[in-house]
Amino acid sequence: MDHADTNYLQDAIALLPRKPAIEFAKRHTIYGRGQPCAHLYLVKSGRVVISNSVDGAVPAITRIVGPGNFFGETSLIGLPDASETATALDQARVMQWDRTAIELHITNEPRLGLALLSHFVRRCAEMNARIEAFALRKTPERVMLGLLQLAGSLGTPSNGDMRLSPLTHQTIAEYVGTSREIVTSQMTELRRLGMLQYSRRYIDVNVSAMREALQKQGIDGWPDGGQNGRARAIQAIDLAVAK
Repeated sequence: MDHADTNYLQDAIALLPRKPAIEFAKRHTIYGRGQPCAHLYLVKSGRVVISNSVDGAVPAITRIVGPGNFFGETSLIGLPDASETATALDQARVMQWDRTAIELHITNEPRLGLALLSHFVRRCAEMNARIEAFALRKTPERVMLGLLQLAGSLGTPSNGDMRLSPLTHQTIAEYVGTSREIVTSQMTELRRLGMLQYSRRYIDVNVSAMREALQKQGIDGWPDGGQNGRARAIQAIDLAVAK
């Protein structure tokens, strides 16, 4: 999350109409097959998994959304994606707005439209980078790139590393497009090389070491995580709820 994206995200949160937070239990399906997405959501706490399944295939995780970020963007164009499912990975608190409410607010406050558009364009760029990794990179590289992206979007600093709340190897496998067994093998190797530490309580990603290893192969890792930007975005959510 770069500085410009952080500014647009904070602007969007500040300009959206005020809504109380809604709580979803762990593993609760927020929307999915037979229950299409009808709202734009903003995560206040917890994590939400966004997955897609085409023609009944095994679902692939396209995003894991943490505090201070949006999901459910397709609701704004009136074409909800029937293949997309949003599931609470943890107990999650979110705010939600329907399309009508957002359209009305953009009419009164055009800056909101620009802020949302700019933020979503950057999300599309992020997805393009992930598609490129799926298409062009070998599995070990995809695992490292996936861990770097997750560290950037969800991690917090911890003794020079970026710490993630626990994720199962199956979840990471669905995120990078491989099997649980291969992810387990790759993570074991990354731990041996000092790029990763993990337990049932956390995953610590040595971002600098992992980026250096990728750069030696001519691969650019994802940019810095922008944890300060996320903190400001979460603070903007608190202010929005308080008003």
